[in-house]
Amino acid sequence: MKPTLPCRQPDHRHPTAGRPRNAQARAFTLLELLIAVAVFAVVLLAMHGVFYGAIQLRNRTAGSVDAAGPVEFTMARLRRDLQNLVPPGGVFFGPLQSDPQGTNASVDLLVGLGARRLSPDFYTASGIVDAFQPWGNVQKVAYGLMSPTNRSQGMELVRAVTRNLLAPNPEPPELEFLMDRVEDVRFEFFDGSRWVSTWDSTVQPQVLPLAIRVRIARLPEPTTRVEPQPLELVVPVWVRPVTNNVTATEGQGA
Repeated sequence: MKPTLPCRQPDHRHPTAGRPRNAQARAFTLLELLIAVAVFAVVLLAMHGVFYGAIQLRNRTAGSVDAAGPVEFTMARLRRDLQNLVPPGGVFFGPLQSDPQGTNASVDLLVGLGARRLSPDFYTASGIVDAFQPWGNVQKVAYGLMSPTNRSQGMELVRAVTRNLLAPNPEPPELEFLMDRVEDVRFEFFDGSRWVSTWDSTVQPQVLPLAIRVRIARLPEPTTRVEPQPLELVVPVWVRPVTNNVTATEGQGA
C-alpha cells in the first residue's frame, strides 16, 4: 500500500498582507520637483561661471603669447646679428658706417624699397649655411621701418639681408618682417666712455664699438590702451680686428 502525501492547501491571503502600509510606492510632489530643478539650476550656473572664467583665462594667455612671439623673435634676430659681427677689412667684411636716415634712394637700396633706414650695414656671420643656397655664413644686415600693409597704427620693423656679397651689381636686399606697431628704433654705440648715435669704423680708432644698444619704442595696444615699456637690448662686441703694428717697448737699454 502506497503512502499518501499531505495535500497542500492553497494560500488565499492578500499579496500585501505581510507588508507595512507606509512602504507603498508614491509619486514626487510638485514642491519636491521645484526644489530639485532649483538645485540643478544653481549647480549649472556655478559650472557655467567656472567654464566662462577658464575660457577668458585661455584667451588672455593666448593673446599674451601671440603678443610676445614677435618681440622674442625680434630680440633673437638682433642679438644674433650683433653678437656675430666681423671686423672690417677685405672683400666680405665692409666698414661699419652709420648712414643718415634721409639717404638717397638711388644709392641706398633699402631706402629704394620704401623703408626708412635705422642702422648701418652690419657685416655679420649670422647666416645659416645649408645645401640649398650657395652662400657663406657672412652676410650684410640692416634694419629699417616701413609703412604698415594692414592699415594698423605705427610702423613695421623689417630686416634687410644681402647674402650675395660678390655680386657684380648691387642687388636689392631681402626684407624680413619682424614686428608691427613700432613707433621708433634707435641704435647707439659705446666707445668706452659714452653712448653715441653714429659710428664710422674708417675714422674711429677702435674700429668697432665696445657695445651696441638697441631701443624699440612701441605703440599701445588698441584693446588695453596701456603704453608698453620700451624694449632695450645691449650686446657687447667682443671681436677686434687683428693688426700687424708692433709697439716698441720703452725703457730698453741705453
